Amino acid sequence: MTKALLTIKELSCHFGSFCAVDNISFDLMPGECFALLGSSGCGKTTALRAIAGLEKPSQGHILHLDQTFFDHQTDLAPNLRNTGFIFQDYAIFPHLSIEENITFGLKDKSQKQSTLKRLLTLLGLEEHAKKMPHQVSGGQLQRVAIARTLAIKPSLVLMDEPFSNLDAKLARRLRNEIRQIFKSEGVSSILVTHNQEEAFDFADRMAVMEQGKILQIGTPEELYQKPKSAQVASFFGHCQIISGHAQGEYATTNIGEVPLQKNSDGPCQILLRPENMRLAPSSESQLIVKDIRFLGARKEITVQTPDSEIFVNVSARSAIKISDKVQITAIEACASF
Repeated sequence: MTKALLTIKELSCHFGSFCAVDNISFDLMPGECFALLGSSGCGKTTALRAIAGLEKPSQGHILHLDQTFFDHQTDLAPNLRNTGFIFQDYAIFPHLSIEENITFGLKDKSQKQSTLKRLLTLLGLEEHAKKMPHQVSGGQLQRVAIARTLAIKPSLVLMDEPFSNLDAKLARRLRNEIRQIFKSEGVSSILVTHNQEEAFDFADRMAVMEQGKILQIGTPEELYQKPKSAQVASFFGHCQIISGHAQGEYATTNIGEVPLQKNSDGPCQILLRPENMRLAPSSESQLIVKDIRFLGARKEITVQTPDSEIFVNVSARSAIKISDKVQITAIEACASF
């Protein structure tokens, strides 16, 4: 069995009486891309800074392979942790050229030119080597920050909202490139983000955080398809929760019988995803189309039920119209709580 590169166990961080990180635990495997996802103020950045040695935890253990970063006896200095940190604002030195920024942390001067050449090529910065930071774009500055981090050959890279200052198209291209680079270099990484799309694009596994706690850890697909709570479900996609009464594999609801992912009995809350339902016209139905939004490859149909509204995705070519009576003809098995 592969040994974890990083083990976080029962980690907590307090600022006075306020608990920013509350007893969190997770492992990071070699070469893994991991994400901490949560809303602002949930404690994800504090956790990242604690791993880097920039915040002192109140309690817990941080173990990097066989080296203890932090426990009740040890608090290893940041420069001894063999980690790289990529900040939200890039933290580029404005008075140094691009190549000087990249090689700033190198101690072995004999490797300076070969390392610089390799990283300039890897990050596509060859033509910008002699330029000053104010002469290149935000996307290129982020590449410089990544190159500078990789220059010191860290086994772990920590990233705090590194794409938030970039436009959506550039951010997506850059994070996909960074993921490929980390995989090719065998570098493990932790990304902190509040953006679900970023976490899905980047992470092999991810943890959802709220109020200092980790609510669930899993692959993006596991967290989207099989959330353990309505709170976790609300982080992903279009989340709509309806009430029902479960009897084994099905639940009775105001839109009919709904299949469940796991057997249950009694009152329950059911997660409906717009893409997991199918609609068809039905003159006998009590469900009425209230609104239709054209979204390019699909239409989003707002369906009025006896006591609420639900949203269903259909083909962009669907002939369903506002005020049509419809029935839900198929529903994929749903998560329930």
